[in-house]
Amino acid sequence: MRQVQEPVLEPKEGALRGHIKFCSKCGLVKKISGFSKDCTQKEGLSRRCKSCRKKEQELYYANNRERVKMAVRRYKKSHFDLYSRCARRYHLKKKFGITESQFESLLAGQNGKCKICGRSDSGRLGSFSVDHDHITGEIRGLLCYRCNVGLGHFGDSPVILRKAAAYLSKHRSGAIA
Repeated sequence: MRQVQEPVLEPKEGALRGHIKFCSKCGLVKKISGFSKDCTQKEGLSRRCKSCRKKEQELYYANNRERVKMAVRRYKKSHFDLYSRCARRYHLKKKFGITESQFESLLAGQNGKCKICGRSDSGRLGSFSVDHDHITGEIRGLLCYRCNVGLGHFGDSPVILRKAAAYLSKHRSGAIA
């Protein structure tokens, strides 16, 4: 027997009527917002609702965990450039709330150089790091790998950094950065 969330349409009337659709898996009639897009289907929407598809995917993953992990590793390896760019865009947006073009604008505003040391080489990661206040989240600038890690090791503390600078000045050996 079929459970009903909204007014029932018979499966044979399953075509979109207004803004509802029949799920072929759970048998419920749901709003079309509850279905994923699927260009292979006549209606342009998946036959199964999002919650049914999610359950199927979770079950598949639980039963095929190693197989899925291997497939992801193969994909990352064979599409490294694409994966890296997508991961970078996601990271910038999720962690700092900026787009790639905003990142490029920040870098151009710094003449393509680290905000602290002025190097144009970003260091071992291949891209400048977004330096931000860990309390407010405010972006302070773009830093090379060495400067970013240095600030991190000093806990972003101006007091400790001044003490470190005084220490280096006191024990100056003539070395140039």
